[in-house]
Amino acid sequence: MNPPWRTERPSTPAERFLHSVLEAAERNGRDIWLYGGYALEAHVGHRLREHRDVDFIAEAASWPAIERRVRGPQYEFRYAFPTALHVYGAGLCLADVLLVEEHPDGFPCVRSPLGANPLPRGSLAQGRSFTIWGHRVRLVTPECLFVMKASGNFTATAGAELRDKDRRDLALLRGMLSEVAIQRLASCFRIVSAPTQSGM
Repeated sequence: MNPPWRTERPSTPAERFLHSVLEAAERNGRDIWLYGGYALEAHVGHRLREHRDVDFIAEAASWPAIERRVRGPQYEFRYAFPTALHVYGAGLCLADVLLVEEHPDGFPCVRSPLGANPLPRGSLAQGRSFTIWGHRVRLVTPECLFVMKASGNFTATAGAELRDKDRRDLALLRGMLSEVAIQRLASCFRIVSAPTQSGM
């Protein structure tokens, strides 16, 4: 796989932050997974737009060790709710991070104040991977991208209109998935009981 945004070295502040996270995750023997625009471009094989920030998923249990390795005066970590955060540098949002746990019923989920937002089974384990800037990075599956885009990445206000770019992305993802798969994914648009504190 050769994503369309692949460069010899990180070229934006967001990509430099991603590079440091990949390095820290590798040193801790953990993975992170791209979602959002970077991941969608890797799946479709061509550029869609310029990116101001990068979206990725990490395991809730392993994130604190990764964050400790990348923390510095140039970054500000703002937690939005129990398992979502935004990383800022020089006044710009560099990354949106979702922290996942394994639900007792066997699928990854994102904890929220109301419970847990489920991701489709296999969203992380079955995602493709590639090497960039000397480090392995994994993608979430198209099914996971579809659920996240259709739900406003779990951070939009309930009932809020989707952004134009999310509508365009959803149209691309619909072209990659069967109608049967899309109907099956509808079960992911609900809050489930929160996982136990043991998590992952």
